[in-house]
Amino acid sequence: ADILRLCRNDSLMIGRESFCVDRITPDDGGCSYIRLRREGLPGNVRAGRYYEGA
Repeated sequence: ADILRLCRNDSLMIGRESFCVDRITPDDGGCSYIRLRREGLPGNVRAGRYYEGA
């Protein structure tokens, strides 16, 4: 799928559920990861954020 216009905090409908884009990783040769969170949930650190590393 083409995600060139997708940005953080954009809303998406997947089936009947609404999601918000939380994070998009950089494109490293044709592959990006998109982290979604469910719409309407509070954006607290444990539920709505993505951490990399150990």
